[in-house]
Amino acid sequence: MEVGLIHVCQCQLCKLGVNHSNKSLHQQINLLMSYLDEQQQHWFAALEANRIGHSGARFVSQITGLDEFIIKRAQQELHERLNNLQIEHSEFLS
Repeated sequence: MEVGLIHVCQCQLCKLGVNHSNKSLHQQINLLMSYLDEQQQHWFAALEANRIGHSGARFVSQITGLDEFIIKRAQQELHERLNNLQIEHSEFLS
């Protein structure tokens, strides 16, 4: 498997070169992202943004270099697909 370029985190602390508690996590996220295809990158970023909560898309955008709008759109796609699965599951049980 070919690895893509590994993005360097652009969050405030990483840009300053501060050795903060999440620096390794940011590096791991970007390493993982380099192995994923474009759709997988979007969905992983959306999942991480959901985990973070408020302003998650903006922060994940800084970490990964993905556009914030793309992450928000992927968050919406995940939400819609999950709702569709729940509807299908409830119809199956009826």
